[in-house]
Amino acid sequence: MSVVGLPRSDVDIREVMTHALASVSEVPPPLAALLNHCDWVDGARVLSEVEDRFQKVPYEFLAVCHGDRAIGLCSRAHIRGLLSGRYGYALHSREPVMR
Repeated sequence: MSVVGLPRSDVDIREVMTHALASVSEVPPPLAALLNHCDWVDGARVLSEVEDRFQKVPYEFLAVCHGDRAIGLCSRAHIRGLLSGRYGYALHSREPVMR
């Protein structure tokens, strides 16, 4: 398992994100503005670890990768919403972010 936020040796995330940015060059600015960094988390990471990652970075969204593919996005607000509340942390902190 890779360290959260660090590129894995078999995945060149900068190349993937550069290609993604090139493919959305004709998209209106609001969507393009979301793609301003190359930070990501492994989909197998549990929500408590992803929350820790969000505390260390200024981003509102992180890409979720599984293997060599981006499989989605996770948001700071959604993760915090799941972990907050009376039993939120106990119920969700050990769930993988890719669920």
